Amino acid sequence: MTEQVTEGKELKKTIKNKPLLDTKRLIGIIIGVIIIFTVRSLLHFVNGNYILYIAWILTAFGGLVVSFIAGGNYKDGVINGFIAGFIAGALLFFYFGESGGTFFLASLFGFSLAFAILSLIGGLIGIFIIKHRGMGK
Repeated sequence: MTEQVTEGKELKKTIKNKPLLDTKRLIGIIIGVIIIFTVRSLLHFVNGNYILYIAWILTAFGGLVVSFIAGGNYKDGVINGFIAGFIAGALLFFYFGESGGTFFLASLFGFSLAFAILSLIGGLIGIFIIKHRGMGK
């Protein structure tokens, strides 16, 4: 029983000492947002279904890059990819969408969520590659 209590106290100390957004994670998220925003905005006005599919695949690639830069475990890769995709989706919504209307928040959330889910998948794939290729710490 006392061993469990001391392990719990040590775990709390390590959690308190770990910053929520360290520099490496923040840089990875910013680079992921830039990749997703740039690719999607460049391919926005191009007609064709195949170009649209490529844009969505490259959105997942942005999440993969985030997880490669930030590293960590599976949860970190998923969260980092989700954050990068959501921020990029919100920026794209404000850049291309209308600012106003009845369903403004619902549209913003739905538009950003699509990018966030694809980027989350890319982040999960990136961490999987890191863990199974022996690149992880």
